[in-house]
Amino acid sequence: MIKEELDPGKIFLLLNFQSNDECAALIRRSEGLTYEVGTVGGVVAEEIRNNERVLVDDKTLADRLFQRAASWLPRSVSGDL
Repeated sequence: MIKEELDPGKIFLLLNFQSNDECAALIRRSEGLTYEVGTVGGVVAEEIRNNERVLVDDKTLADRLFQRAASWLPRSVSGDL
């Protein structure tokens, strides 16, 4: 993995966070679910978010992804973000 700072201390990308096969598996999984219009605060605001999304409640997946990212994440967040 490679960390790319976009706004140092605030925003970053983790490049190669998942393999191509892992990404493909998540895409295949999502295709079997129902996509819905993305909302902001429960409102369709196309000037902010103009995409569809699928929400997945999967603690095992969330734990696996968090553990993979954990060493790259700050221990705490404070101040103005």
